[in-house]
Amino acid sequence: MRIILKGFRLSDYQNISINDESATVTLLENADIYFNSTPHIKSQMAGLKHTIKLNKQKNYWYIVEDIYYNEHKSVVDSYLQKVKTLDEAKNAYIKGFCRRS
Repeated sequence: MRIILKGFRLSDYQNISINDESATVTLLENADIYFNSTPHIKSQMAGLKHTIKLNKQKNYWYIVEDIYYNEHKSVVDSYLQKVKTLDEAKNAYIKGFCRRS
């Protein structure tokens, strides 16, 4: 499956902490996503909080860790731990999603 990202931006930084050889940035990710199979449907994501850790080596900054919490992924992962097949996961997710709505 191919994904096309439009309007992707890491913006609205909340905190930046810089030391001599390391830095930590807390910011929000926002994105508009289009799938090739449904290019007329836009999927949007906003406000995904990231804590990005960087290290400086030879005057260049490198991302060494990107920590973020994705509620949708966490819900799916929690169901996958309880089921043995993808069909079971799909049915459990649908039941859980309907209860949350």
